[in-house]
Amino acid sequence: MEIDSTADAQVADLVQRVDELERRIQEQQRAYDARLARLEAVWTPPPAHATPPPPPAGAVRLPGPGAPPTPRPVLATPGGRDAIHPDWEVLIRWAGILLVALAAIFLVSTSISRGWIGPNLQLAAATLGGLSLLGGAAYFAPKLRMWAVSLGVGGAVVLPVCAAAAHGWLDLVSRDVSLVLVAGATALSVAVAYATRLDQVSLVAVVAGVLVPVSLGFFDIENMGLLAWWIASGACVAAALGWARRSTLVRIGGVVTAALVLLGAAAVTVDRGI
Repeated sequence: MEIDSTADAQVADLVQRVDELERRIQEQQRAYDARLARLEAVWTPPPAHATPPPPPAGAVRLPGPGAPPTPRPVLATPGGRDAIHPDWEVLIRWAGILLVALAAIFLVSTSISRGWIGPNLQLAAATLGGLSLLGGAAYFAPKLRMWAVSLGVGGAVVLPVCAAAAHGWLDLVSRDVSLVLVAGATALSVAVAYATRLDQVSLVAVVAGVLVPVSLGFFDIENMGLLAWWIASGACVAAALGWARRSTLVRIGGVVTAALVLLGAAAVTVDRGI
């Protein structure tokens, strides 16, 4: 009887330990389930077919194991096929443009020599030509910068000459009005140059706006003062816009313009003995 009671006590103790172990396992399972639920509430899985992020800038992307080889650029040699066989289509096109320009020059020259085009019509045609040159500069500026500079420089010279010729050649307007027209033509050229960022055109426009009146004998103190006032106003506007600090050409143009105005005023002073 004593052995049976000892065995029963051991069995009861073992059952109690198993129950305690099961209780602890259930507590651990509940804690694990709660933690997993919190993680699932925060984390969202990526899509099934997500694209990989792009490589950083400057990184070298190596081809895959089955990718075809990357073609290498072939450099043209000076004595290659292109040097022996030029692009005849481009040459013929340029030859056609040159022939049309020569024909137009011959037609205008003949019309002037025969008296078919009078002075007024010549001045109007030259003015329209100058405006067309500025328009061409604005059109070609985004793509063909050299063409735009060439056309803009031509327009910046033609327009002040036409404005001065309205008084000096045809006597259509007074000298003061002609000088104001010169200033307006120069302002238009500078505005086109600023809009298209063609600093060479602005430099030529400012210099032409001073040289044209001086070369035509506008040595009057009042007129030179008007021109100097216009140039100073334009320089102030350019400085306020931060344009003069952006380009060395504009700064050089401002110095040259100021020097020409001072020389013109000094010449007037010496000539009149003031």
